Amino acid sequence: MKLKTLILENFRSYKEEIRIEMSDFTAFIGVNDAGKSTILEAMEIFFNNEVVKIDSSDYCVHSDNKLVRIGCIFTDVPERIVIDSTSTTSLSQEYLLNNEGNLEIHKVYDCSIKSPKESVNVKCIHPTKTQLSTWKTARPL
Repeated sequence: MKLKTLILENFRSYKEEIRIEMSDFTAFIGVNDAGKSTILEAMEIFFNNEVVKIDSSDYCVHSDNKLVRIGCIFTDVPERIVIDSTSTTSLSQEYLLNNEGNLEIHKVYDCSIKSPKESVNVKCIHPTKTQLSTWKTARPL
């Protein structure tokens, strides 16, 4: 998988949702205190939360909301996922892709508590009842 977009909302200096597009070569350039390190630290929190940990003071001080959201959109998702030696599936079959066919994961941290815990969410297209019944008749159980 390849990181396509980093999404920040209410994280440090980024009050409103901001989407940072990534490419094969991405550089962050700006004056001091522009938020370059914040972007890299948000990525560390999303992927590891070890070197830099989310802190209860990481919400934007210009906001009344203390929920911080860090999201990532991934392209080049695997075509199939092996569950065990007899069963495979895909993110598409499991309805885990967004409307662009990418994997979109958001981690939300409640900074109103001393040690913020993460809530992990996937933004995806969920089948309607009609789609679900079509899927059931198309694939015998």
